[in-house]
Amino acid sequence: MKFNSTFLEQSAAFKSRFLENLEESIGEKTRFEFYKNLLFRYLKLKSIKTSFSNFLEEHNIKIFVEIAHEELPYLKEIFVRLKEDNLYKKDKRFIGDLFLNALDKGDYFLVLLFIAFVKLYPSEIISNIQEAIRVGKRFINLFMGEVPIDKLDPLARLISKDPLFLGFSAQNLTIRDLAPFLANFGFTPSVFIRIHEILIEDFTEREAPDIISLFKNSEINNTQALKNFPFADFFIPSGKTLEILAKTASVKAEKEKKNLIERDLALDDKAMKLREETNKFIQNSLSKLKALVDVKNVDLSTVLLNMQKEITKLEGTLKLHVRMVQELKNLAINLKEDIDQNKLLLGMKAQDIRAFIPSPPSWEIEKLVREFWHAQPFLAVISPASEKAISRFLIKEEKVQGGTILSKLSFGDRKTFSPDIDKVIYNYKLAFGELLEVIFVREVLNNMVEIWPPSIDFENPRSRMKGEKIIHLVGLNLLPRGYFYRFSKDGKIRPKIDKEALELKEKISFIIRKNFSSLVSVLVYDIRGSTFMSHRLRDADRERAILSLFQSYIFESAKRGSSFILKDTGDGGIMWFGGNSQKLYREIYKTSTTKSGKMVRHSTALEDEFYLLPYFKSAEMAIKTALDMVKTAEDFVKENYVKYREWFGDIKEKEILHEGITYALLPPQFKSLFRLGVGISSGIPGKDISFSPNAFGDPDLNGILVDEASLLSSGKSPERSVVLIDNNTLINLLLNSEAYLLTSPLKGSDSEKEIIGKLLYLLKGEAKDKTFFFEGFTVSPVGIYNLDEEDKRKAIKFEIPKELSLTIDENGELMSKEGRIKLIYEVLPIEEKNEEES
Repeated sequence: MKFNSTFLEQSAAFKSRFLENLEESIGEKTRFEFYKNLLFRYLKLKSIKTSFSNFLEEHNIKIFVEIAHEELPYLKEIFVRLKEDNLYKKDKRFIGDLFLNALDKGDYFLVLLFIAFVKLYPSEIISNIQEAIRVGKRFINLFMGEVPIDKLDPLARLISKDPLFLGFSAQNLTIRDLAPFLANFGFTPSVFIRIHEILIEDFTEREAPDIISLFKNSEINNTQALKNFPFADFFIPSGKTLEILAKTASVKAEKEKKNLIERDLALDDKAMKLREETNKFIQNSLSKLKALVDVKNVDLSTVLLNMQKEITKLEGTLKLHVRMVQELKNLAINLKEDIDQNKLLLGMKAQDIRAFIPSPPSWEIEKLVREFWHAQPFLAVISPASEKAISRFLIKEEKVQGGTILSKLSFGDRKTFSPDIDKVIYNYKLAFGELLEVIFVREVLNNMVEIWPPSIDFENPRSRMKGEKIIHLVGLNLLPRGYFYRFSKDGKIRPKIDKEALELKEKISFIIRKNFSSLVSVLVYDIRGSTFMSHRLRDADRERAILSLFQSYIFESAKRGSSFILKDTGDGGIMWFGGNSQKLYREIYKTSTTKSGKMVRHSTALEDEFYLLPYFKSAEMAIKTALDMVKTAEDFVKENYVKYREWFGDIKEKEILHEGITYALLPPQFKSLFRLGVGISSGIPGKDISFSPNAFGDPDLNGILVDEASLLSSGKSPERSVVLIDNNTLINLLLNSEAYLLTSPLKGSDSEKEIIGKLLYLLKGEAKDKTFFFEGFTVSPVGIYNLDEEDKRKAIKFEIPKELSLTIDENGELMSKEGRIKLIYEVLPIEEKNEEES
């Protein structure tokens, strides 16, 4: 199946770090998985079979839900009338049609729609919790009156139980707020909490042998092991249990201490032997050098040449010794860390262990419910000690309260209050099942659902940035996969999926990830105006001096960019970027400075150092370096253009003001001086590029990437420097950048319509005027490079046909009707703007 260039780029984003980042930040992937597991745990505990479980298995991030845009205003009016308990018949029909349409498409959709209502209900019209309860009850009655009960999914039936705090955040609820509902089970809030505490204290002690046994059988030799220990699978241990765990950790550390001492001695022995070997080698080398100096009747140049050979050999061998020293240093650092960790464990106290135990949930109801779930195996048998503690507490509490609430926990055939423990435990479980679990499960679902479109404060830059991310998550991921749900009185809920396009996108994504996730990037730059400079100066020494000064600026920029600076070609240069580019450059080149201040470098490369290590950030490093070079070239001009008359001789009088040459008045030929043409091409080491000594023994690059980058560096503009990249470079950038936009950023002057417009732009995949927005720069398509065109002057066309149709092979090569091609993109820096402009 054929596709256009936009489809290729969206395929790169489809399974990229960018989308992974959106799934985690906006889709709250980790948090969603946590809540999904909580819900599944509850359903398993209660043996509830719900179709919502299978539906939920499809999702790994928040579920986005939309109420039809054209129906939403009327729904908001219904909300107001629901509060006033003054619904019209047409309101009930509207709600009924909405829910029945959802039920017709799948009973699990009722769960989503119910939660969407809870999230949509405006809290600003609710004044207090009592009103929230009343409105929630009205909504439940309305829901139950419009939907056939026998067709309700069990989960939908559960979450539609009273009480529903509509328009009030459940996270703000406390046990005290539930007093009227707890009274139905015979509890006051304080009584319920105390009974729960008595039970959990007993269960914690009964569980203590299990956590102690697991701790003793686990490998605990550092604090990371303590962090990884599954404390969350147990009740929070008592102080007594914590003391046992701390003592166990100390005993384990004492045993490990002996092993660490042996490692330390062995390392000292290795270090001693290495010092002896290095010293012996240096003495032998010095003896050889001395012997060369002492030779008589030999030409001095021959002596110096032989000495230079011996010194070069010495440098290479010393490098091997330095490597071994570094390895020993790393071993020593790791050993010190292990020793420090061992000391911590040796002195471990109960409070130290407590620091590694996860904090309980801050929401009181969540804490109670999760403790209750964990207590299920223990609730089958209540210990006599717990029964006595509960009875004593209830008798004392009944005397203090003197009310009728606790009477529901007493034997009915006795004159005085006498706690019936079986009834207490039964009502305790019932309170959780009918009240607390309902509230908590509803809130779990609430945290798994997001309402579309997002609410954006267009005057707030942070809010706009979040909105942009949501648009991309929905447009690039959810809608194409069919994971977006639109509720209305009629019509489909789930979007229609283009399965063929989705499969193709998956296929292309696999191909490009396999071929372009990790690459080496080659950068070639050309200094504009060098030919004009030669003709103008007609002085090779002066030209070389000026270019050397300029290149020194570029050299510093390249060093900042983690590049391997391969060579200065006189009117340009070549460098490459990969996983080892900066490290290798630093290790194999030695530099010195001549008397005149010029830098001289020579290579000390060993044979095993000639390798290219691909890197997932190679494209980003190359592009950022290119932009920094362009900025550096501009700074060079600003700092030196006043010297142009000194450098180039006669300049017309109109070009000069009393303070020197005004750059804005310079002729075009002078303005173009020191602008750059930069080409970046990326590929796979060994296939597209290789790194090895050339015929003269100098490090050099071979392969098609150098030619392609050189060709791209010929791109010109009458107004600025030009940075061109190939599609391999862009794909590597798209796959691995954590943040960018495929639409223009939202502005303070935008409105909600812009959200829909940008979403449609993503979905349509339009290629016209397409620009990618990264931090600090943009990338836009500008042309096509025909790889099979023999005349390289005709190989690049700076235009993209409107109906360009592409295919891709397993190696990631693009084909059009003209043969093998590469897409070409221009990189431009984003000008800094003030907040008013943005």
